[in-house]
Amino acid sequence: MAAGRGQQRPVRHGGSEESEETRDIDGAAHVHKNAIILGMARSGTSLTASIFGRTGYFAGDELVPANHQNPTGYWEARSLLRHNASILMSTGFERDNSWMYAPMTEAQIAALAQVRLGDEQRGFVAQFERHAPWLWKDPRLCYTLRCWWPLLNHDTTAALLVERDREAIFRSFVRVGWRELTADDRAATYARIDAHMASARQTLEDLAIPSVTIRYEDYRERPADVIARINDCFGLELSEDDIGYEDDFNHDSLVGSIGTRIDQMATLLPAPLRRFVKRLTPLTVLRKMYPERFR
Repeated sequence: MAAGRGQQRPVRHGGSEESEETRDIDGAAHVHKNAIILGMARSGTSLTASIFGRTGYFAGDELVPANHQNPTGYWEARSLLRHNASILMSTGFERDNSWMYAPMTEAQIAALAQVRLGDEQRGFVAQFERHAPWLWKDPRLCYTLRCWWPLLNHDTTAALLVERDREAIFRSFVRVGWRELTADDRAATYARIDAHMASARQTLEDLAIPSVTIRYEDYRERPADVIARINDCFGLELSEDDIGYEDDFNHDSLVGSIGTRIDQMATLLPAPLRRFVKRLTPLTVLRKMYPERFR
């Protein structure tokens, strides 16, 4: 079983492997903080989680598998997703997903402040603490972290909030088939992004949760600054090479935008004609336009 997928492994620093604590020359220990990844779906949270997961953080025993929408993996524990969906539905929200369907109402979001988790959730946290440092990643945490925080160790846990341009997120939604390239879908997606991010920021502020905010675009534009701030927040010693950013998977790039447009136009063609056109298209072109489908 791969590290970060249920099997604990020593946390790595700058290419070497050490225990989950490092020590100053005087022997003082530094704990690597548990990481909670916050952000909207398709905003770069999986890339961010992979930085910790590949380093050796425990992400759970049963992770959502990689697929063509996320070829390098989601780093999401199915058990965490189930707990978070249950928390949302306890407010009267009727869906298990906070970004695909009808949005949460203001009353439902406010009701989260009154949710008190019980023994089942305490046991869930204890399971992860036995494998610390651990990693949680789920867009629903933008809403549910407020409920989990009283159960967590505030001295050894921090959050990382991922921001990304709203249009880039929307185009990624279109690319994976979650939205259509229409004004109405764009407006609805923008509103959903704003709601998730506002809830996450308010939670971090209200509960004074130790955190760092990263712009997805900075993984490409300012990698040294990004990794320095991650190291500072979580007590790590990672390098730029540990980010693992691949521009081929950025759906907001020129090639990604062209591929999205082609997908949209292809939906207007009859299925037999789409298959015929695909057979005529050189494989090298398809690999360039849609690299995530060939990983």
